[in-house]
Amino acid sequence: MLRPNAMILPCLCLLLMSFHALADGRGGQQIPRDQPEGRLLGAAQPEPQDQLESGGPVLEAYWDGDDAMHVLLGAGGRIDNGIGYFYLSHFDTVGKPSSSSERFDTGLPRENDYRSTRFGFHAEGFSQDTGEGFGLGLFLYNNKSDVTIDRYGLGGTLDLAYVLAERFRLFVGADLMPGFTSSRLNRDSSLLEYELHGGVRILILPSVDIGLTWRSGRTWDTDRRNRLYEDVMAGLRLTF
Repeated sequence: MLRPNAMILPCLCLLLMSFHALADGRGGQQIPRDQPEGRLLGAAQPEPQDQLESGGPVLEAYWDGDDAMHVLLGAGGRIDNGIGYFYLSHFDTVGKPSSSSERFDTGLPRENDYRSTRFGFHAEGFSQDTGEGFGLGLFLYNNKSDVTIDRYGLGGTLDLAYVLAERFRLFVGADLMPGFTSSRLNRDSSLLEYELHGGVRILILPSVDIGLTWRSGRTWDTDRRNRLYEDVMAGLRLTF
């Protein structure tokens, strides 16, 4: 069932396209032939000197059409062969949780409402020679869930990417949120919370890419492994 807050995505998409229309003078530029095809995670990159002089917004929105939604607003600029930006993001999903422990699995609710709000810094880079890329980040988070998770803390991101073809990028990575860097508000809170993710991004305009991403949130303890959510979402990202 479509929840009211899912209407944020269509509204945000209209706003993003309006921004892009205003920035048409930059967005309409063609990527020079002598520029490398590789761009980490499909991010569109302006000329390096322009980005160094003035950073711009990064706008991102993903949705599964029903229960999962991700929105991000960032600001940053070019750094060497990539981009770096500060951001504020929110992820909300409803799904069926599961556990490797049969005893614990029987006590899980039928649905798990998981919410994560983050503030952090993310940097992406790529190799001009091979097209291989990486992503690194640190973030403060506030995670809430119907299953054992209710805490805030410090987490990190590691992504790897590869340019499969011109304008076509693959990526895979993980977000790590260990218990020792968290508030551990719930005494049953897990030793490690983490998210595995991967997907593809396609550059359709110099400052616009669309993508498909898979996200699976999990926890690890000495006696059990829990899966909190698993979603496949489609969306877009704009960089200026």
